[in-house]
Amino acid sequence: MVAQRHVAAGEWLNPGDTVYQLVDLEQVYADFYLPEKASRIINNDLSVELHIAGSDQSFSGKLTEIVRVADIPSRTFLVRVQPEQALVEQAIIGAPLTGLFRIELAEQGLVVPRDALLRYPDGRIAIWVINRDQENSPYAEQHIVEIGRSFDGLIEIVSGLKEGDIVVVKGNEALQPEQPVEIIDADEASAEASN
Repeated sequence: MVAQRHVAAGEWLNPGDTVYQLVDLEQVYADFYLPEKASRIINNDLSVELHIAGSDQSFSGKLTEIVRVADIPSRTFLVRVQPEQALVEQAIIGAPLTGLFRIELAEQGLVVPRDALLRYPDGRIAIWVINRDQENSPYAEQHIVEIGRSFDGLIEIVSGLKEGDIVVVKGNEALQPEQPVEIIDADEASAEASN
């Protein structure tokens, strides 16, 4: 199918000039750029949920090609998704789509809320952990951490935290090392806020 004509009848052409834009409706795909970190957990035949811009309707698609070459400025790589025929029939070729890549992981790890992280200009990432002194009084201690994946407002902590550590989520920006703290759980905090 001819989608666009780039020259007029009788116009002079040079080698390499584009004359027509052709569209093969049997070979429609959507390109997405994913973060480099996703390259180790994504694979072919992954199901993708597709949405046409401005529509609530969702369509399915299959990841068919992974181009494992990084785009250095954006730190992303290209994946190609083949949409179901219903989307091809409704969408305008070249119109924007959004894609939701659902990746099932068998791995387990430690996660903290995104608000618990402190990012420093030199690239360090830290969290404040609650420890107890000899009198069992709680105090704050900063830990430098390495982060992994993020999802649903949570960040995976790869190193620098151990299971069972109590992490400061609110007010962490103003803490100082060994500063005494008062522990308030989420239920108490919401009850106090509503009083």
